Amino acid sequence: VLINNSQVFIENRNAILDKFLKDLENIVIFHLSYLFYIKEHYMMSSDYVDSLDIGITPEPDSQYFVASFVQEIFDDLITKNRADLSAEIKKKTVMRLK
Repeated sequence: VLINNSQVFIENRNAILDKFLKDLENIVIFHLSYLFYIKEHYMMSSDYVDSLDIGITPEPDSQYFVASFVQEIFDDLITKNRADLSAEIKKKTVMRLK
């Protein structure tokens, strides 16, 4: 808390805050990676269920479509920062990640 207080003088404030930001980003990346690896259906778009709800036949394999916001988070956060985790998730999942 004191590190972020501008009234307290700390010599390496920016470096400490940058390190904290990177640590926090890594926690989020690992959390999402574990979530997508263990519960891959959490990535699913609603196309399949929406089709069933309105009584039409869903597109073939639409249960494997990934929600657009999930794909965006996956690309911008996980793939950009941890390509190794991204490759492992893509290798394991049946979901259609790009």
